[in-house]
Amino acid sequence: MTQKAGILIGSILIALLAVVTATGIALFIIASRMPAHTDEQRATELTLQYLEKYSERSPEEREKAKDQIVPLRTSKWQLHTAGLSMSLLGSSLLFGMLFFKLWDIRKLRSATTPQTRPTLLAIAGAAWLALLPAFALRIGDELAQDDLTPTMDSGVGSFMSFLPPFLVTTLIVLMVLGRYVILRNARLPANLWIWNTGQPYRSLIWTIFYGLLASILIVLVVMAAWGAPWGLPSLMVALYVVLSTRAAVVSGGYPSAGDTNYKSTTT
Repeated sequence: MTQKAGILIGSILIALLAVVTATGIALFIIASRMPAHTDEQRATELTLQYLEKYSERSPEEREKAKDQIVPLRTSKWQLHTAGLSMSLLGSSLLFGMLFFKLWDIRKLRSATTPQTRPTLLAIAGAAWLALLPAFALRIGDELAQDDLTPTMDSGVGSFMSFLPPFLVTTLIVLMVLGRYVILRNARLPANLWIWNTGQPYRSLIWTIFYGLLASILIVLVVMAAWGAPWGLPSLMVALYVVLSTRAAVVSGGYPSAGDTNYKSTTT
Protein backbone atom coordinates (compact mmCIF):
# COMPACT_ATOMS: atom_id res chain seq x y z
CA MET A 1 0.00 0.00 0.00
CA THR A 2 1.34 3.43 -0.90
CA GLN A 3 1.69 6.24 1.61
CA LYS A 4 -1.02 8.23 -0.16
CA ALA A 5 -3.49 5.33 0.00
CA GLY A 6 -2.66 4.67 3.64
CA ILE A 7 -3.26 8.29 4.64
CA LEU A 8 -6.46 8.44 2.58
CA ILE A 9 -7.94 5.31 4.20
CA GLY A 10 -6.87 6.36 7.69
CA SER A 11 -8.26 9.86 7.28
CA ILE A 12 -11.60 8.55 5.98
CA LEU A 13 -11.92 6.17 8.95
CA ILE A 14 -11.11 8.93 11.43
CA ALA A 15 -13.65 11.24 9.78
CA LEU A 16 -16.33 8.51 9.86
CA LEU A 17 -15.66 7.79 13.55
CA ALA A 18 -15.86 11.50 14.32
CA VAL A 19 -19.24 11.65 12.56
CA VAL A 20 -20.49 8.56 14.43
CA THR A 21 -19.39 10.04 17.75
CA ALA A 22 -20.99 13.41 17.03
CA THR A 23 -24.21 11.75 15.87
CA GLY A 24 -24.29 9.65 19.02
CA ILE A 25 -23.86 12.71 21.22
CA ALA A 26 -26.64 14.47 19.33
CA LEU A 27 -29.02 11.51 19.80
CA PHE A 28 -28.13 11.32 23.49
CA ILE A 29 -28.91 15.02 23.96
CA ILE A 30 -32.18 14.73 22.03
CA ALA A 31 -33.21 11.72 24.14
CA SER A 32 -32.41 13.54 27.38
CA ARG A 33 -34.89 16.28 26.43
CA MET A 34 -37.70 13.94 25.43
CA PRO A 35 -40.47 12.84 27.78
CA ALA A 36 -40.50 9.13 28.59
CA HIS A 37 -44.27 8.86 28.02
CA THR A 38 -46.86 10.52 25.86
CA ASP A 39 -48.94 11.07 29.00
CA GLU A 40 -46.65 11.30 32.01
CA GLN A 41 -49.43 11.76 34.55
CA ARG A 42 -51.29 8.67 33.38
CA ALA A 43 -48.08 6.64 33.23
CA THR A 44 -47.18 7.66 36.79
CA GLU A 45 -50.61 6.66 38.05
CA LEU A 46 -50.46 3.25 36.36
CA THR A 47 -46.92 2.63 37.57
CA LEU A 48 -47.81 3.44 41.19
CA GLN A 49 -50.87 1.19 41.01
CA TYR A 50 -48.75 -1.59 39.57
CA LEU A 51 -46.12 -1.32 42.30
CA GLU A 52 -48.62 -0.98 45.15
CA LYS A 53 -50.48 -4.14 44.13
CA TYR A 54 -47.44 -6.03 42.85
CA SER A 55 -47.43 -8.71 45.58
CA GLU A 56 -51.21 -9.16 45.37
CA ARG A 57 -51.36 -9.81 41.64
CA SER A 58 -50.69 -13.00 39.75
CA PRO A 59 -48.13 -12.99 36.92
CA GLU A 60 -50.97 -12.82 34.38
CA GLU A 61 -52.50 -9.79 36.10
CA ARG A 62 -49.11 -8.08 36.21
CA GLU A 63 -48.70 -8.56 32.47
CA LYS A 64 -52.11 -7.00 31.85
CA ALA A 65 -51.14 -4.01 33.99
CA LYS A 66 -47.87 -3.66 32.05
CA ASP A 67 -49.79 -3.71 28.77
CA GLN A 68 -51.53 -0.50 29.85
CA ILE A 69 -48.24 1.31 30.47
CA VAL A 70 -46.09 0.13 27.55
CA PRO A 71 -48.16 1.90 24.81
CA LEU A 72 -47.56 5.20 26.61
CA ARG A 73 -43.78 4.99 26.21
CA THR A 74 -41.99 7.17 23.65
CA SER A 75 -38.76 6.37 21.78
CA LYS A 76 -36.73 8.25 24.42
CA TRP A 77 -34.83 5.26 25.75
CA GLN A 78 -34.21 3.70 22.34
CA LEU A 79 -32.58 6.95 21.24
CA HIS A 80 -30.72 7.13 24.56
CA THR A 81 -29.21 3.67 24.09
CA ALA A 82 -28.41 4.23 20.41
CA GLY A 83 -26.77 7.59 21.12
CA LEU A 84 -24.79 6.25 24.04
CA SER A 85 -23.57 3.23 22.06
CA MET A 86 -22.53 5.33 19.07
CA SER A 87 -20.77 7.98 21.14
CA LEU A 88 -18.89 5.56 23.41
CA LEU A 89 -17.92 3.09 20.70
CA GLY A 90 -17.07 5.81 18.20
CA SER A 91 -14.98 7.80 20.67
CA SER A 92 -13.16 4.67 21.90
CA LEU A 93 -12.19 3.69 18.36
CA LEU A 94 -11.33 7.28 17.50
CA PHE A 95 -9.03 7.53 20.52
CA GLY A 96 -7.35 4.28 19.51
CA MET A 97 -6.76 5.47 15.96
CA LEU A 98 -5.27 8.74 17.15
CA PHE A 99 -3.18 7.07 19.85
CA PHE A 100 -1.62 4.67 17.33
CA LYS A 101 -1.35 7.44 14.70
CA LEU A 102 -3.57 5.55 12.30
CA TRP A 103 -4.31 8.58 10.15
CA ASP A 104 -1.85 6.55 8.08
CA ILE A 105 -3.51 3.12 8.26
CA ARG A 106 -0.21 1.44 7.38
CA LYS A 107 0.98 2.15 10.92
CA LEU A 108 -1.42 -0.50 12.19
CA ARG A 109 1.30 -3.01 11.31
CA SER A 110 3.68 -1.33 13.77
CA ALA A 111 1.22 -0.96 16.67
CA THR A 112 2.84 -2.02 19.93
CA THR A 113 2.03 -3.16 23.44
CA PRO A 114 2.47 -0.84 26.45
CA GLN A 115 6.10 -0.11 27.27
CA THR A 116 6.32 -2.14 30.50
CA ARG A 117 4.55 -4.92 32.36
CA PRO A 118 3.31 -2.60 35.14
CA THR A 119 1.77 -0.31 32.51
CA LEU A 120 -0.02 -3.22 30.83
CA LEU A 121 -1.30 -4.45 34.19
CA ALA A 122 -2.41 -0.93 35.17
CA ILE A 123 -4.41 -0.59 31.94
CA ALA A 124 -6.02 -4.00 32.50
CA GLY A 125 -6.83 -3.12 36.12
CA ALA A 126 -8.38 0.21 35.18
CA ALA A 127 -10.60 -1.45 32.57
CA TRP A 128 -11.65 -4.10 35.10
CA LEU A 129 -12.51 -1.60 37.87
CA ALA A 130 -14.35 0.61 35.35
CA LEU A 131 -16.95 -2.15 35.19
CA LEU A 132 -18.23 -1.04 38.61
CA PRO A 133 -19.49 2.39 37.52
CA ALA A 134 -20.58 0.81 34.21
CA PHE A 135 -22.82 -1.65 36.07
CA ALA A 136 -24.13 1.10 38.35
CA LEU A 137 -24.98 3.36 35.41
CA ARG A 138 -26.60 0.50 33.52
CA ILE A 139 -28.79 -0.41 36.49
CA GLY A 140 -29.72 3.25 36.90
CA ASP A 141 -30.77 3.35 33.25
CA GLU A 142 -32.84 0.18 33.63
CA LEU A 143 -34.70 1.57 36.64
CA ALA A 144 -35.23 4.90 34.89
CA GLN A 145 -36.61 3.16 31.80
CA ASP A 146 -39.85 2.41 33.59
CA ASP A 147 -38.66 -0.96 34.82
CA LEU A 148 -41.75 -2.17 36.65
CA THR A 149 -40.00 -4.79 38.76
CA PRO A 150 -39.69 -3.53 42.35
CA THR A 151 -36.07 -2.98 43.39
CA MET A 152 -36.43 -5.27 46.41
CA ASP A 153 -37.61 -8.04 44.09
CA SER A 154 -34.96 -7.59 41.40
CA GLY A 155 -31.92 -8.29 43.56
CA VAL A 156 -30.23 -5.04 42.52
CA GLY A 157 -29.21 -4.11 46.05
CA SER A 158 -27.64 -7.49 46.75
CA PHE A 159 -25.83 -7.49 43.42
CA MET A 160 -24.33 -4.02 43.91
CA SER A 161 -23.17 -4.85 47.45
CA PHE A 162 -21.48 -8.02 46.17
CA LEU A 163 -19.89 -6.49 43.07
CA PRO A 164 -17.18 -4.18 44.57
CA PRO A 165 -15.48 -6.81 46.77
CA PHE A 166 -15.72 -9.32 43.92
CA LEU A 167 -14.05 -6.96 41.44
CA VAL A 168 -11.31 -5.97 43.89
CA THR A 169 -10.58 -9.56 44.94
CA THR A 170 -10.54 -10.75 41.35
CA LEU A 171 -8.31 -7.83 40.38
CA ILE A 172 -5.72 -8.74 43.00
CA VAL A 173 -5.66 -12.36 41.81
CA LEU A 174 -5.38 -11.30 38.17
CA MET A 175 -2.58 -8.82 38.93
CA VAL A 176 -0.53 -11.46 40.76
CA LEU A 177 -1.07 -14.05 38.03
CA GLY A 178 -0.38 -11.49 35.33
CA ARG A 179 2.84 -10.20 36.85
CA TYR A 180 4.41 -13.41 38.10
CA VAL A 181 2.96 -16.07 35.77
CA ILE A 182 1.58 -14.81 32.46
CA LEU A 183 3.98 -11.89 31.91
CA ARG A 184 6.93 -13.35 33.79
CA ASN A 185 9.17 -13.67 30.72
CA ALA A 186 7.57 -10.93 28.61
CA ARG A 187 9.84 -8.60 26.69
CA LEU A 188 8.07 -5.28 26.23
CA PRO A 189 7.29 -3.29 24.24
CA ALA A 190 6.50 -5.80 21.50
CA ASN A 191 4.76 -5.49 18.18
CA LEU A 192 1.07 -6.42 18.60
CA TRP A 193 1.34 -8.86 15.69
CA ILE A 194 4.65 -10.42 16.71
CA TRP A 195 5.30 -13.92 15.38
CA ASN A 196 8.33 -15.79 16.64
CA THR A 197 9.55 -17.67 13.58
CA GLY A 198 12.00 -19.53 15.79
CA GLN A 199 9.10 -21.13 17.72
CA PRO A 200 6.16 -21.18 15.28
CA TYR A 201 4.09 -23.76 17.18
CA ARG A 202 4.37 -21.77 20.38
CA SER A 203 3.26 -18.64 18.53
CA LEU A 204 0.39 -20.53 16.91
CA ILE A 205 -0.92 -21.99 20.17
CA TRP A 206 -0.94 -18.66 21.98
CA THR A 207 -2.39 -16.88 18.96
CA ILE A 208 -5.30 -19.35 18.82
CA PHE A 209 -5.90 -19.07 22.56
CA TYR A 210 -5.87 -15.28 22.70
CA GLY A 211 -7.69 -15.12 19.38
CA LEU A 212 -10.58 -17.00 20.99
CA LEU A 213 -10.56 -14.57 23.91
CA ALA A 214 -10.55 -11.64 21.49
CA SER A 215 -13.46 -13.19 19.57
CA ILE A 216 -15.46 -13.49 22.79
CA LEU A 217 -14.76 -9.85 23.57
CA ILE A 218 -15.90 -8.79 20.10
CA VAL A 219 -19.18 -10.66 20.64
CA LEU A 220 -19.54 -8.92 24.01
CA VAL A 221 -18.89 -5.55 22.35
CA VAL A 222 -21.72 -6.21 19.89
CA MET A 223 -24.04 -7.30 22.70
CA ALA A 224 -23.10 -4.29 24.82
CA ALA A 225 -23.75 -1.92 21.92
CA TRP A 226 -27.32 -3.24 21.74
CA GLY A 227 -28.16 -3.23 25.42
CA ALA A 228 -25.39 -2.25 27.84
CA PRO A 229 -23.35 0.55 26.25
CA TRP A 230 -21.76 1.79 29.49
CA GLY A 231 -19.48 -1.25 29.36
CA LEU A 232 -18.13 -0.48 25.89
CA PRO A 233 -14.99 1.46 26.94
CA SER A 234 -13.91 -1.34 29.29
CA LEU A 235 -14.48 -3.96 26.61
CA MET A 236 -12.54 -2.01 23.99
CA VAL A 237 -9.61 -1.57 26.37
CA ALA A 238 -9.86 -5.27 27.27
CA LEU A 239 -9.51 -6.14 23.59
CA TYR A 240 -6.24 -4.18 23.44
CA VAL A 241 -5.09 -5.87 26.66
CA VAL A 242 -5.76 -9.31 25.19
CA LEU A 243 -3.82 -8.49 22.01
CA SER A 244 -0.99 -7.04 24.08
CA THR A 245 -0.90 -10.09 26.36
CA ARG A 246 -0.63 -12.40 23.35
CA ALA A 247 2.26 -10.34 22.04
CA ALA A 248 3.89 -10.29 25.48
CA VAL A 249 3.61 -14.06 25.89
CA VAL A 250 4.96 -14.73 22.40
CA SER A 251 7.81 -12.29 23.03
CA GLY A 252 8.78 -14.34 26.07
CA GLY A 253 10.17 -17.04 23.78
CA TYR A 254 13.60 -16.66 22.29
CA PRO A 255 13.18 -14.92 18.92
CA SER A 256 15.12 -16.22 15.98
CA ALA A 257 17.81 -14.09 14.46
CA GLY A 258 16.43 -11.68 11.92
CA ASP A 259 12.79 -11.94 13.04
CA THR A 260 11.53 -8.64 11.68
CA ASN A 261 8.29 -8.84 13.68
CA TYR A 262 10.13 -8.86 16.99
CA LYS A 263 10.50 -5.60 18.85
CA SER A 264 11.77 -5.32 22.39
CA THR A 265 13.61 -3.01 24.76
CA THR A 266 14.53 -3.39 28.41
CA THR A 267 11.63 -3.14 30.87
